[in-house]
Amino acid sequence: MKFYKVGGAVRDHLMGLKHKQSDIDWVVVGATEEELINLGFTKINADFPVFLHPKTKEEYALARKEHKAGRGYKGFKTDFSRNITLEDDLYRRDLTINAIAEDENGKGYIDPYGGIDDINNKILRHVSKYFKDDPLRLIRLARFYSNFKPLGFEVADETFTLLKEIIDSEELAIIPRERILLEIKKLDAKTNRYEFFSFIHSLEALSQILPSFTKLLNDQTDNLRHIDEMSDQDLPTDFLLISLIPIRKQSFDSDKFKEFLEALKIDLPVSNKFKLAGQTLCSLAQACYEEISTQQLIKLFDQYSKSGRSEIFEAAFILIKQSNLGDRMITKRIEFLGKLLTEVEKEFNKVDKSNLTPKEIISLKSQIAENLLDK
Repeated sequence: MKFYKVGGAVRDHLMGLKHKQSDIDWVVVGATEEELINLGFTKINADFPVFLHPKTKEEYALARKEHKAGRGYKGFKTDFSRNITLEDDLYRRDLTINAIAEDENGKGYIDPYGGIDDINNKILRHVSKYFKDDPLRLIRLARFYSNFKPLGFEVADETFTLLKEIIDSEELAIIPRERILLEIKKLDAKTNRYEFFSFIHSLEALSQILPSFTKLLNDQTDNLRHIDEMSDQDLPTDFLLISLIPIRKQSFDSDKFKEFLEALKIDLPVSNKFKLAGQTLCSLAQACYEEISTQQLIKLFDQYSKSGRSEIFEAAFILIKQSNLGDRMITKRIEFLGKLLTEVEKEFNKVDKSNLTPKEIISLKSQIAENLLDK
């Protein structure tokens, strides 16, 4: 029985990048489930023999082979038998930079597929022709590309050939929407979200992943360029999705914005929080870009009260501000509205509201706002 550290921890160490101590994976060669359980490991996955170490709580998985047995990213048969070698296990991985192992004592690397050379040459390359069998790998590759492009990494030409085969198979369209959303949720401020989505769009694959949204997007002259301004913002997932929608003052249209929201709701299993975030952003954009009526102001406060000065409003302000960098009038308007909302809450908290209905609360907040504006 032998243990090897694998995956992102090994790759990141070789690249000189930080890696979460809590996100270290191991592969076990020459063992069975029963043997690991007898050593005190705890099985955590019903479908795969993945275990937690009794002391470190790091994940250990039995070495395995996979072969295609159906359509989609779940269409695989797996072999976890004792005779599976380390090379067999590494061969099933997506990219060569992710197919490097380190021995248990940290004294050497096992790199049968040239991952270290590809790191040194800054190349993202598939391990084998079977890369194309899992359509989800196109999305994962887009994430690696967007993370590592600033370091000079490019995708190998022969890997593009396999990406085209994935697209031509149309298997991207049958990935469960929940799985697509999970991959999008992995994007953070360290990921260049513009590069992620534009890479997929450039492959003409976005129409399989977000079909309703892409139909509307293709009508936009700046396409996905607006996302570039938000790439360094650590936004909640709901706003990360909404940041796909053009929100600049010059191109903002509330009806079109609502169309985009509806398209994303069709394409992905979004939460109620996403819907509230979309409504809030649309109302806030109207308040920043137009002279709004008292009725619209009431609507804005209604959404404000539902979010309770939460991350929803904070993120909405960030999106609008970042989308209109350099526009001093918009910046001033955002600052004014932010201050107004804060003052309204401060005054509202002085009032006994125990017997107020929701409608009365909105009416009171609106009256407080009007009084503050009169001053």
